[in-house]
Amino acid sequence: MALQVYSEARGLKTLRDGVTLERYQASYPDAIIANVKGKQPTYATLERWMMDGVARAIDGCSGIEPDGTCSHDQPSWLVALSLI
Repeated sequence: MALQVYSEARGLKTLRDGVTLERYQASYPDAIIANVKGKQPTYATLERWMMDGVARAIDGCSGIEPDGTCSHDQPSWLVALSLI
């Protein structure tokens, strides 16, 4: 299974086979392993979260600000997809 990472500069990315987190962090030091749970939300859901001011993080945590991170340092879907 491919490794998914998140960095502020690039957003949510899936690393190609053979690329390690350490190698990726050489170019993007703030990159972390993205603990993605479930499917990517639909654009209608993302829009609703934006309007409500409450979103989910990529690891499934709920009740976070649309432009924030959860207590596990995982970004909201809106941030991970570079929509904010």
